[in-house]
Amino acid sequence: GTSLSRDLYQDYVNQFSGVPFHIAHGATGGSQLYNGGVISSDATKPAIAVYEKHELIYYVTYYDPAVFGNLSISADGILTYDIIGTGTPQATMNIVFVIK
Repeated sequence: GTSLSRDLYQDYVNQFSGVPFHIAHGATGGSQLYNGGVISSDATKPAIAVYEKHELIYYVTYYDPAVFGNLSISADGILTYDIIGTGTPQATMNIVFVIK
């Protein structure tokens, strides 16, 4: 797949607010729905507060260059990329958000 995209910010919001979301995407769309939610030790705080998209800087700190190519990230957290090779269990990508 080429010119694929992933909204990193929306994934972050979904993950920390506990709503169901797809944690793995391939060239053809979503897969592996996660709907386990967020488990808290404090019942009064069932979700984790999230920052606004403009309050974050988005980084890819590692990716498998045999699988992913042409990576870029917009200021709003949209990752665009190509899949250029066959994925393996070791074909991962590390994504880090830093507070401005």
